[in-house]
Amino acid sequence: MPAPQHRMPNLRQEGSRQANKAEKSVDNVVMQACEEVEAMVRDNPASAALITFGVGVGLGVALTALMRPSRREPMLSDSTWSHIRDAVSRALPDALAQYTRK
Repeated sequence: MPAPQHRMPNLRQEGSRQANKAEKSVDNVVMQACEEVEAMVRDNPASAALITFGVGVGLGVALTALMRPSRREPMLSDSTWSHIRDAVSRALPDALAQYTRK
């Protein structure tokens, strides 16, 4: 049996109120999570930089593996890995040293 016509607007209003309440709850959770991440980055800038760097390298390697034409060819040549390793070894100590100097 269909719901009476006069109750439909009340059900819609109640549904709208519940949706708004849920949206505000999600907004609060997201805002709190963002504030916690900001505080952790502020308290540990070197760790945050290293984690970000690692995630970036990981994503780059994963995307390179997905986009290479043949699975038989190596992703990166030995000379490319050597260049990457040398660049990181030159840049990383300077980047970390700036956080330890006061």
